[in-house]
Amino acid sequence: MVKALIVIDMFVKDIQGRFDEKELISNQVKLINKFKEMHFPVIFTGAKFGTEPNPVYDKLWGDEYGDNSKVEEKTLKIRHENLAIIPEILKIGYDKFVEKEMYSAFFNTDLEKYCKGKNITEIYFAGVSGGCCVHYTAVDAMYRKIQPIIITDATSSPDIETHRDNIENFNVFIGPSMTTEEVIKSLN
Repeated sequence: MVKALIVIDMFVKDIQGRFDEKELISNQVKLINKFKEMHFPVIFTGAKFGTEPNPVYDKLWGDEYGDNSKVEEKTLKIRHENLAIIPEILKIGYDKFVEKEMYSAFFNTDLEKYCKGKNITEIYFAGVSGGCCVHYTAVDAMYRKIQPIIITDATSSPDIETHRDNIENFNVFIGPSMTTEEVIKSLN
């Protein structure tokens, strides 16, 4: 049984000012270090620039990181800075980086092939946003017969009530949840 940690979209713009910013980053640092110590894969996800526009997605979010050929250099620089992974976790490192263009890290990427090649049977989820990108990637993991587990204090949402709802929905429809401390104890 191979376990992996996936850290979803820890973008500078999405983390700053969150109600749980310090705890979220601290817990992710602990988890990344523990998974590395145990020689389990650590996967990060981030934006894939220059993707084909999706009108349905763009109605919700706008063209967050689509066609860069039509963007002024100044705007492009700001876009890349805002969608950069926060340095506190990026400096620790990862085994695999998945550039994703939609919510799920499995959509149009090689993540499934990577997981199957590493015989990953469980993926522990951290990152933002618990009700969106974490949620959809976890659902896609489940569809691929990989057990998703959400780490409640290493995953975030815009506010505490939304976060509680997202965790409850995850538990009902996708899989179990654990705290950072519980995950670390289970890996020892």
